[in-house]
Amino acid sequence: MSKILILLLAYLACTLAVYGNKGACKTGNYTDVNVDWNRYLGKWYNVAVSKSFLFSEPSDQCTIANYSLNTDGTVKVDNEAIKKTGKLSKAIGTAKIVGPGQLKVSFSKLQPFGGNYEVIYVDNDYSIATVVGCNGLGFLGFSDVWILARDYNVSQEQINSALQAASNQGFDISDVNLAGIAACDRL
Repeated sequence: MSKILILLLAYLACTLAVYGNKGACKTGNYTDVNVDWNRYLGKWYNVAVSKSFLFSEPSDQCTIANYSLNTDGTVKVDNEAIKKTGKLSKAIGTAKIVGPGQLKVSFSKLQPFGGNYEVIYVDNDYSIATVVGCNGLGFLGFSDVWILARDYNVSQEQINSALQAASNQGFDISDVNLAGIAACDRL
């Protein structure tokens, strides 16, 4: 039994190291965007995402995040995705604002620490944003990049600008793919 546990832990460490804290995640000096959270609240479509992101599937037909302010000052995170089967999948979380462009997001009371959610780029009219997540300890961690937009029919030029913002900050965007939008008219 102990050999199996050791092998599983070794496998997990190697897997996380492969995805591990790429680029800017190592320095932690990449968030200097002063987000106006009142303007940021509302509905965002996921238009591009790292394929290493564990909670999104390439076959998803549409994924949205809706942010609203709770009475206690935290942010409600209401994620919805239409799966390839047509079924709606939901996840409700809570985020705490911890910095000018930084949130700690939890989707379960069993989650001891919130995941890092950091806005590294948002255009002037808050129509497109680049968000990164750096989580883990040292080399045992992972980073994800999301491009969120207010409209799912965003131009490739806008997506490229948002991706360039991540690249300029040292994030690896080589595994960022366009997200499915085929069923976004249903959300």
